[in-house]
Formats: sequence, C-alpha cells, structure tokens
Amino acid sequence: MDPVSFLYVDDTYHLVIFKINMGTDQTIQKVLSSDIVNSQRSDGETYSMVDFNGFSRFEWRPVPTMRTRNIFLSLYGDSLSNGILNDSIASYHLLCKNLSIKYEKNGLVQVFLTCGKITPSDLLFLKRGKIVYFMLMTTAKQGSYIALEILYDLIMGI
Repeated sequence: MDPVSFLYVDDTYHLVIFKINMGTDQTIQKVLSSDIVNSQRSDGETYSMVDFNGFSRFEWRPVPTMRTRNIFLSLYGDSLSNGILNDSIASYHLLCKNLSIKYEKNGLVQVFLTCGKITPSDLLFLKRGKIVYFMLMTTAKQGSYIALEILYDLIMGI
C-alpha cells in the first residue's frame, strides 16, 4: 500500500504526503503527465478518506500497489500555474475543485481530492531515487490564501 500522511501546519495549512513507489528511476518529466480535466474516483472501488478542512476530502485506494512506471495527474479548477519543473521536481498551484492520480492512463483512480468549494492548493511531486512523493497543501480555513510554490520553499528551505 502506498503510505499517506496528514499534517497540520500552524492551523493555517493542511499537508498531505503520499508516497508512490516507482518501478523505474527516470526523471519526473518522463514519468509524470498532467491534464486539465474534471475527474472522479473509479466506480466500484473502495477508498479510504479524510475530510481534513471541512470542505475538502482526500481519498486513496488502501490496497497494495505494484511499482508503477507512470503517474497521470488530472487537475480541475481555476488559475492553474505550473511552477518548477526539473528532473526531480514538478509543482502546480491552482484554485482546486478536484484532482486525481492514476498509474495507467485509463486505469483506476488511486488518489482523489474533491473540494466542496474552490480551494487554494499547492502541489509538489518530489522524486528521490525510485520514490515519488506527492505533496498537497491546502488552506485550513475557507477564503484563505496560499502562497505560490509554498511547498517548494518549505522543501528547499527557502
């Protein structure tokens, strides 16, 4: 099972960290594909879920997964901006309505986030060897702002 962690940062932000085991040691640019599309979780599948700020729900499949070769990210919302993109980091910032992660283009949704209201969100994929960490930071209070590339700054110590 891909481990998931939930952290609260200063009662201001919620941070989700999801570990993805890769079957290859390629750059993040080769394994990660993203689309702007409204998504939903897969029908007939069981998901674990956490309502972590009263208006967002993070769901993931709590079953053992094989090492994957690809990560397919679907984002839906407003004001999407791509921040950093290099061999080991990919970041996104948006007012999120929903997002999903699949390991096969037409496969099952592994991770799903739905927001009852548009939620400021900062996303970061960090590759370390054959592991990719998906990090999602959202606001803890509705109507709050989240800084562009806050996760990158936290990870890099800026």
